[in-house]
Amino acid sequence: MKTILIFGATGTLGAYISLHFHGLGYKVIAVGHRKSDNGFFADYNIPYYSVNISNSEDFKKLPSENIDLSLILQGLCLLLWRGIMELYISIPL
Repeated sequence: MKTILIFGATGTLGAYISLHFHGLGYKVIAVGHRKSDNGFFADYNIPYYSVNISNSEDFKKLPSENIDLSLILQGLCLLLWRGIMELYISIPL
């Protein structure tokens, strides 16, 4: 089973993506800035970690082995609001 670490899991987009990957059979590890996820992820047997990404010490809380993919959605809306993501969206692939 592949393991995915999802930053920003307590946001709207992050919650849906976390559940989507869980439904596909991935072992999901949810990460968010909120102190509590109010039991949302526990209902799906998904571990939740509260991490402040501006504090490097908080990253020590997270598992560091057997992670196949990290998905960073934390702060995405802020980047969109500031117009920074337009740089990435407008680049032709």
